[in-house]
Amino acid sequence: MARVQAVRIDDLPQRTGITMAQVEAVAAQLHGATNACVYGRMGVSTQRFGTVAQYLIQLMNIYLGQLDRAGGCLPNEAIVPVTGPGTSKGSRGRWSSRVRGLPEVCGELPVAVLREEIETPGAGQVRAFADRRRQSGGVDSERRRARSRTRHARVPGRDRSLPQ
Repeated sequence: MARVQAVRIDDLPQRTGITMAQVEAVAAQLHGATNACVYGRMGVSTQRFGTVAQYLIQLMNIYLGQLDRAGGCLPNEAIVPVTGPGTSKGSRGRWSSRVRGLPEVCGELPVAVLREEIETPGAGQVRAFADRRRQSGGVDSERRRARSRTRHARVPGRDRSLPQ
């Protein structure tokens, strides 16, 4: 509670265009509600401070005592992709993470488990991580190659027999 009260918001109107009266009205409604939920979806996530915004939404629900309770905000189950022609059926829960036991979804775990899998000693501890993504393929790679060809084509005296 003390940490929440210590947060400075005196410059909020200048930074957001939201008046303090509006903030106080929403806060009073949320604080006085028996059942309430602060909720944000994809739009909140896909902007400059999306992670922070999603984190603050959950902190607000915790502060209000509304997280993971009936009438409040319940965490979602992991999605399983829609299947159709040319797609696999997907999977969920065939195996789980070592530390928290989170289920795999389509053969992958949430990136949130990576740190705990590295830092928690024991059998199966992750000791290294390698990212082998390739930069070839896709529209962006084609654009880069096209720009490269254009740049090289303009270089006077370039020996065309040498590889780019």
